[in-house]
Amino acid sequence: MAATSGKLRPPFRLLLLLLAAAVARSVDGVELTLLTGAREKGAVCLDGSPPGYHLQRGFGSGEHSWFIHLQGGAWCNTIEDCSKRKMSAYGSSKFMRAVEFNGILSNDQQLNSDFYNWNRVFIRYCDGASFSGDGEAQDQDGSTLHFRGLRIWEAVINELMGKGLATAKQVTRQSFMIHWHSDQEPCQRVIRLDKNHSCFIGTLIKNHVNEFHFSSTHFRPYSQVALLVVWLHYCTAMIFMQDFLRRFQLNAFLMLDFSLILRIYPGRGTCGLYSMELFIFRNKFVDDIEVVKDKKDWGLFIDSCFTHCQTPFDISWNSQASPVLGNKTVAEAIGDWYFERSYEVKEIDCEYPEIDHPVHHPPRTCSVHTRAAATGEMPILPRRRYAEPLLLLLLAAVARSTAAAPDVVELILLTGAQEKGAVCLDGSPPGYHLQRGFGSGEHSWLIYLEGGAWCDTIESCSNRKTTELGSSKLMEAQEFEGILSNNQTVNSDFYNWNKVFIRYCDGASFSGNAEAQDQDGSTLHFRGLRIWQAVLDELMEKGLASAKQALLSGCSAGGLATLLHCNDFHARFPKEVSAKCLPDAGIFLDILCSSEDLSGKRLMWSVFNGTVQLQNVSEVLPKDCLAKKDRTECFLATELVKSITAPTLIVNSAYDSWQIRDTLAPVGSYPGQSWLNCTNDIGNCNSTQMEVLNGFRKKFVDGVKVVKDKKDWGLFIDSCFMHCQTKYSISWSSQFSPVLGNMTIAKAVGDWYFERSKTVKEIDCDSKLRSPVLPRRRLAEPFLLLLLLLLLAAVARPTAAADVVELTLLAGAQEKGAVCLDGSPPGYHLQRGFGSGEHSWLVFLEGGAWCNSIESCSRRKMGVYGSSKFMKAAEFNGILSNDQQLNSDFYNWNKVAIRYCDGASFSGDAEAQDKDGSTLHFRGLRIWEAVVDELMGKGLATAKQAILSGCSAGGLAALLHCNDFHARFPKEVSAKCLPDAGFFLDVEDLSGERHMWSVFNGTVHLQNVREVLSKDCLTKKDPTECFFPAELVKSITAPTLILNSAYDSWQMDPFLDSHGPVAKLTFGIAVPHKSKNKFVDDVEIVKDKKDWGLFIDSCFTHCQTPFNISWSSQASPVLGSKTVAEAVGDWYFERSYEVKEIDCEYPCNPTCSSQLPT
Repeated sequence: MAATSGKLRPPFRLLLLLLAAAVARSVDGVELTLLTGAREKGAVCLDGSPPGYHLQRGFGSGEHSWFIHLQGGAWCNTIEDCSKRKMSAYGSSKFMRAVEFNGILSNDQQLNSDFYNWNRVFIRYCDGASFSGDGEAQDQDGSTLHFRGLRIWEAVINELMGKGLATAKQVTRQSFMIHWHSDQEPCQRVIRLDKNHSCFIGTLIKNHVNEFHFSSTHFRPYSQVALLVVWLHYCTAMIFMQDFLRRFQLNAFLMLDFSLILRIYPGRGTCGLYSMELFIFRNKFVDDIEVVKDKKDWGLFIDSCFTHCQTPFDISWNSQASPVLGNKTVAEAIGDWYFERSYEVKEIDCEYPEIDHPVHHPPRTCSVHTRAAATGEMPILPRRRYAEPLLLLLLAAVARSTAAAPDVVELILLTGAQEKGAVCLDGSPPGYHLQRGFGSGEHSWLIYLEGGAWCDTIESCSNRKTTELGSSKLMEAQEFEGILSNNQTVNSDFYNWNKVFIRYCDGASFSGNAEAQDQDGSTLHFRGLRIWQAVLDELMEKGLASAKQALLSGCSAGGLATLLHCNDFHARFPKEVSAKCLPDAGIFLDILCSSEDLSGKRLMWSVFNGTVQLQNVSEVLPKDCLAKKDRTECFLATELVKSITAPTLIVNSAYDSWQIRDTLAPVGSYPGQSWLNCTNDIGNCNSTQMEVLNGFRKKFVDGVKVVKDKKDWGLFIDSCFMHCQTKYSISWSSQFSPVLGNMTIAKAVGDWYFERSKTVKEIDCDSKLRSPVLPRRRLAEPFLLLLLLLLLAAVARPTAAADVVELTLLAGAQEKGAVCLDGSPPGYHLQRGFGSGEHSWLVFLEGGAWCNSIESCSRRKMGVYGSSKFMKAAEFNGILSNDQQLNSDFYNWNKVAIRYCDGASFSGDAEAQDKDGSTLHFRGLRIWEAVVDELMGKGLATAKQAILSGCSAGGLAALLHCNDFHARFPKEVSAKCLPDAGFFLDVEDLSGERHMWSVFNGTVHLQNVREVLSKDCLTKKDPTECFFPAELVKSITAPTLILNSAYDSWQMDPFLDSHGPVAKLTFGIAVPHKSKNKFVDDVEIVKDKKDWGLFIDSCFTHCQTPFNISWSSQASPVLGSKTVAEAVGDWYFERSYEVKEIDCEYPCNPTCSSQLPT
């Protein structure tokens, strides 16, 4: 198949576009608050537990503004339905977790500019009648079902009134906003369809409408209430909407939900009839809301997109993919309506065009729409064209779901900030995030300056001080990725350095030294220079002063700050210290928008001039420049580089996306949409626009020409359309990192810093613009499919996000001698079972390779695989998921993930002296025993069903401890083992070395693992050989299913990577096949074992149970017509006579989404 380039085919653009918003940014997880005194008030969930809500406090101008969002989730209309519901988060707060705030609930100012700083409340739905019922009934088991939705509504609102809602104000009016949506159709059980497709409404839905929609008395005390009613559903609207709208006297904004059409109208086989029914549906809705057109202060946003719920999701709320009516996105329309910025907002979309042929991309803005029902294809397609590489960027953000997640590093506030006068714009102390180095990086330091534009007027700085870019009060912990990552694979040169991320809160690139009076009479503190000096001084005391290697970096405004402070940073160290600077995206140009399409203004000059004058940045500017030129000109990077003496490498795009969008072609500087289309998708740029962009590039290249003659300096100037590349793993070092001179950014920076190359001065060509992080190498379409599938598994199911389960540390660990490598207590994550799974247990052992020498174990104890000090809460996915659809057999079991911190598959029992004199504790066996003993006390002892599983090194541990696990239960308990990717082979690699033998041999002897090995094996063979699964399976008596790839990607790496591309070309697929044959031979013994199972696929992967995509999805491997999840379930519950499947040789299985590299 030919490689793709330029544009993706529509299905690729479609799926990636829909998923873009889910990965484009991190979102807040807001904790659950349970209602106080719920039982006394009779305000309880179906099961009698207290209801809950999530509150995120407002700040700044939004401190006294409130937004209330009522969760949706269908209804229960029979005792049986409500009984089932009370065993879930929709009927009991026992199952509720923290939630992410997206869309209209987001605190991202760019995404949600009107409401981002409001007090935002998400009230959980646990009554089954849209917060409207007031009764009770006896459940089938004799307990009480509490139908107290109305009391929940009243009690929660009353509690919020006491928390500040009573004093809510917006401008001068008393107001707050009520937001209601449902994410499932009301017709699901209540509605029945006859041959004419008419609706019959049951008693419950009548009660629902009468009691909820018409109970406007709840709001009458508030004369200026804004009611946002979203998603009035088909059946409810058909019967009740006209009457409801006439009787309701409050301000409202209505939106239509089209997503029920296919469920309500089953006539899919005939396109003509189906099309007619769609229009009947729309026309009935439009007729029913006709009354709204004459209602003052009301609004309408009725689009024709085939979707459901648009406000709670970033992509539909306010993004390039948001529906647009009257030139407004959903967010803009609601903001204009609420704040009365428009005379009126009453938009009703036109009829759905070309219903028989919707794939023709009708020229409107819905990112999703219906297909002709008869096609049977996915009913969504993008309305706009997007460049493939932008989508690749968004895709790759989650394509590495199996890699270690970025570390989250806590904020440290500067000590004595007020006394030093080193404060943020609002007077709060500045902050930074410090992650200590280890091993060879213990005395190496990387300082990274945050970016975030500038403020150049009193008004803009006043606005800024109410955000995290002007106040530490709003700063939170930070993820470290890219050049800050501690992942050796992603960041091989700097992963173990001391890394510091200094927060930016002054608005002048850490350079100002002044103050001014704000509009409200308070003081605006422009103390960026003092912040720089004070934070560096504090870091010098924390070890920076004794650094042997140091690097100052930063991105955007932080990149400019790197240039401003480079000489000062370099001067702080002795000459023998390698202190260098790495500004990223810090070269901002003084460009004149002289094209006939543009305004002719010097926008960058204007911003810098205001900043320089307002904040008094003269002290950081080069003296030689100030003697000849204006201060503003000296603030430009093209002048700064002339005065810098320290070794510096400039990383930048010659087509910097931020400057092109915000200073070269900002909105308003040109007529029409031509430049907007160009800057949103560079594939849409015409020849004239390309001339302007190439002129920008030429000016950029001219500005850095001085660097070419500077010794010890470097350049990495690519032609990708992006801004900031060092701080993101995808652009720093991945398959999508820009490549110049056969070097990724990470490799180029490393080669320059460590002087592995004589020179690193790369400037990309200008023959053709590349989009964000588009690689030079050509990507085959199958590879895009693989990445797409990975992304789908990570984000395609936003209503069923993985539960985040907190860490539990083992009680009395030190007394039991059951400790991690560093002596800290081990930990596990326990999620309680419920319903039919209350007495069933799944114990999962974490994997993560081994340490087989003092040196490797010493390094390991400084991370999450050797110390619980670094462990965080864990997401439960795959076989650990509580999503019934994804994990139907085990979703409601008690599930335990035991963390791996010993380095010998939970098997060692020894200790040794580390190089620094401390003790290395090899106590994996004691950890296993102590944690399982603790779990036995928590209910495992009374289990009726139990599985021991684990992945990789944890899969090997599942084999090592399988007999012990099985022996802990009575014979009538179904206790079985499921090792995943734990079958490691003793084979020679391409160099003739026995790599796995070497690793295992060191581990076995260093950590003393003999106690867990088979006694039969030890009488005949070496302990190392007995540590291999091929020997272990001979001694296991418990029922076991071996799940593995015969082409295990982790084990194949020595074959395909360690010896370079020559080895790949020479040996081709022969070596993997040889490995596969060895694997099949080793598991041959299993074929004759009763109650055992095999699921040996030929996919190039490693670990398949802990990930949704491989466990149970469209991309899960299939053998014998079963996915992994189905095969495991059939084997465990004995639904099949036997499950012993071994795949054919690669590449015969088309269901493998992971393929061998070529």
